[in-house]
Amino acid sequence: MSYTEIYGVKNNGEVVFVGEVENAWRGAMFVWKQLADKYEVGGDLFGGFHELWAMADTGRLVDYENMVMKSTFDNVVVKREDLARLIMSFRKYGELNPNSSFLEQAKIIEEEILKDGNMVGVCWNQISVNENPWCNGFDEEADEYIPYNTTKQNKHWYM
Repeated sequence: MSYTEIYGVKNNGEVVFVGEVENAWRGAMFVWKQLADKYEVGGDLFGGFHELWAMADTGRLVDYENMVMKSTFDNVVVKREDLARLIMSFRKYGELNPNSSFLEQAKIIEEEILKDGNMVGVCWNQISVNENPWCNGFDEEADEYIPYNTTKQNKHWYM
């Protein structure tokens, strides 16, 4: 089964795994399909959700929906100062959409990142079966992945 993986950004910029929620289809794809249906913009697994994604930050989505949807975008990082708003948005979305994974994600973010003073942000790998975007190569000698670092790499963006 696939997972939505949640990563924390440490104060030195290093991205580390903090938790996962089962069935990645309850995350990004759930949001995209639900919002596409609600706003009647179409989109499916094969047809794409470009019209929906283009609605980000236009004012067409309710604020909590906008934040939840943007959290599903590739390479996004949410800074510590925005975590309370993110958690509130995840909880609101999760309460209205109990088959999604956002209540579980909110709990992980609150317990593993917000309560940890050494964490300065959160980011995701929306589906565990793809390549982890928060690795910066593989160290053959140490036989381990090299973590992405937000202070040294630049493929991420801040919400």
